[in-house]
Amino acid sequence: AGLQPTVMMVQEHLEQAYVEWAMSLRSSYGAVSVKYALDAPVVEYPLTLWIPDMTDEEMTSRYVGVFYPVPSIMDPGLVPEGCQLVLAGAILSPHPKHRDLNEQVLDRIEATMSMLHPGIDDHVVWKLRTGVDYVAAISGRELGEVIGLAQDYRQVGKNRPDPRMPIGGLYLVGADAGGRGIGTEMAGDSALNVSGMVETDFAGPG
Repeated sequence: AGLQPTVMMVQEHLEQAYVEWAMSLRSSYGAVSVKYALDAPVVEYPLTLWIPDMTDEEMTSRYVGVFYPVPSIMDPGLVPEGCQLVLAGAILSPHPKHRDLNEQVLDRIEATMSMLHPGIDDHVVWKLRTGVDYVAAISGRELGEVIGLAQDYRQVGKNRPDPRMPIGGLYLVGADAGGRGIGTEMAGDSALNVSGMVETDFAGPG
């Protein structure tokens, strides 16, 4: 659930200063994405970050900065021979109520991909558009942020929340609780760290 939803559930058992600190932490951005299954290898590179010329008003009115890995280049076994999987995403406010804005940015992702890779639409087997409301729904969180608490310099390393919460036996695990790396890497590292804490804290005699 993350630190802030957990704190909201048990705040009557926590000191007010801890509650205020936890609720003051910034969430990460949300992400919207268009996932393409293609019947031909359209994208040449395994990972691309494209940002429009911010001084070009026409370009910024039509396109959006996109980050798009192509997992099937790194692992061809993910798709049938000759096909390609492309995941094109852009950042956005994590608030799931911004449905109209979600759709606008998703449209711009598609326009950007069509501009960068002419003919991509002719090779679409299927296409899946997901907004921050989707991320919020599958994660059970109020917001659709991609990694929970933002990886802001004030909220990383020693400043990341302690996995041992101020209630005995209650632990925070996942990206909010630190660990190294980004995103899934950080959440996985947190799981390993917290499992060790639990073993240590509840180790029996001998």
